[in-house]
Amino acid sequence: MIEHGELTAEEKAAIEPLDSLLLTWSGEERRDFWRRSALFDDPRWQEIRAAAARALTRLPDEKREIGRST
Repeated sequence: MIEHGELTAEEKAAIEPLDSLLLTWSGEERRDFWRRSALFDDPRWQEIRAAAARALTRLPDEKREIGRST
């Protein structure tokens, strides 16, 4: 995405903590995390929401063309 101008290095750095959390809680052995009820009951989702909110504060609020090359 960086190579195609869809994401800057700073934006990548902003979303890496969120990506890391989601990877940590992925996989068959953690399927309970991905159940609909977990969105409301599992405290790990609050951590996901907080990480997403932090990432959003560091991302620009702009519309971009997808798939454009630099």
